[in-house]
Amino acid sequence: MWIAEVRLATPNGAATFEEENCSAQKLLESGTQTLLAVYKAPKSVKSLDHLRNMHYVKSTKLNKPVQLLNIPLTSAAARQHFNRVSSSNLVST
Repeated sequence: MWIAEVRLATPNGAATFEEENCSAQKLLESGTQTLLAVYKAPKSVKSLDHLRNMHYVKSTKLNKPVQLLNIPLTSAAARQHFNRVSSSNLVST
């Protein structure tokens, strides 16, 4: 069910990763929107770093150790991931 929600939120998200001459900026924007949809971010949240901070603060309120695996990645980590995905598509085609 949630995959359909992600597709509705980012209609061109996956197609961007398959474009041959996709700009790094377009790749980053599309990937960011896809991740925000995956993490079900509110419409007011526009960056992964803001969403990560929201999840971190929410986790610390529980007075338990924060599990970093359960909060979204940083925008810098996402950028590296999207570049790897893009590069691997170029090599495999």
